[in-house]
Amino acid sequence: MSAPEAPAGDRAVVPRNASVPAVRKPFAKCWTRKGRDGNIGTIAGSESPWPNAKREIRDAILHLMTNSWVDGQLTFLMQPKLEICQMKLRRIVAGMICLCVWSLGASLQADPIIEETFTDYPDNALISVASAGWALGLAGNWTLAPNQDLYENRTHADLNAGTGKAVYDMESDYNGARRATRSTPAEHVLFENDGDVFYASFLIAPGRATGDMTFGLQLQRLDGGGMPELSFGISGGQYFVGNGGVNPNVPDGTVTADEQLVVVRIEYGDAMSGPIGPDDDEAVTLWVDPVDEFSAPVIDDALADLLRRGGGKITAASMRGDQMAGQPAFFDNLRVGLSFSAVVPEPSTLSLLALGFIALVPMIWRR
Repeated sequence: MSAPEAPAGDRAVVPRNASVPAVRKPFAKCWTRKGRDGNIGTIAGSESPWPNAKREIRDAILHLMTNSWVDGQLTFLMQPKLEICQMKLRRIVAGMICLCVWSLGASLQADPIIEETFTDYPDNALISVASAGWALGLAGNWTLAPNQDLYENRTHADLNAGTGKAVYDMESDYNGARRATRSTPAEHVLFENDGDVFYASFLIAPGRATGDMTFGLQLQRLDGGGMPELSFGISGGQYFVGNGGVNPNVPDGTVTADEQLVVVRIEYGDAMSGPIGPDDDEAVTLWVDPVDEFSAPVIDDALADLLRRGGGKITAASMRGDQMAGQPAFFDNLRVGLSFSAVVPEPSTLSLLALGFIALVPMIWRR
């Protein structure tokens, strides 16, 4: 049964299940409206089919943005163009979200105080003789006495190894230890009051698990007085945090000979400066290859009196290693900072979230 004709100036009302014939005219728009009562009406023409056309079009655009209807449901032959607009809007919004989240994640990534990545060094360099490359927070060249056995971009056996790391290596029939030091050009205050926290890290590849590899911070009290050096790393098959050299104060864990990132956190104790400081002990935490600060540590919040009262600043950084029977020790990425993210420069959670949004953009683009 065919639908009844619409009276002039009005729209036809037909039952819910009635078929509505298509109306096709050149350059003419065709609106099909389904009202709240479930009836369907169709009108075609070059002008608006009902007096409130502007409101209906506004409602349709609002639906595209909010996915909700304001007054019934509206479809028309120009729907593909509106779908293109909707797709473009999705792409724009997704891009803005990615940019905002990525920028926020980058802003939360803290900068280190000291960073030595052993880049811009000469090839086949004897690190204690050749000019040192640029490093954040360090100046001058590495000093080593005697001036031998610590290299950059080479090993003792291979002058073209291209390691990109500092390498402590010597002849296969010679055993011993070496320590190289590089100064800071300015005062870097690490801790001043009870409860202050700082971090340090370095990447190592031990020649053997029972060897010694340490990263040391030479310190000075804020008033210019003496302050013990703080060092950490591996010694005798264990990880440790101590007061210089390889004399461990807080040892724990079992070392492997794999390449590994060693990270330390020190919470300063100064009973004289803190309002509730119980004593002068430092709280020490050490991680190996942590994903984040919540990773399981090797040394977990151990207490040791490592530092003196009066606060401290860095005057130099050092690295110390030993070698035996032609087994080189590799150092890289020495970092010191006031937060975990400053010494473990992995993508932050927000940056990873932004990457997830970026991965979804192609899917949104095709929708």
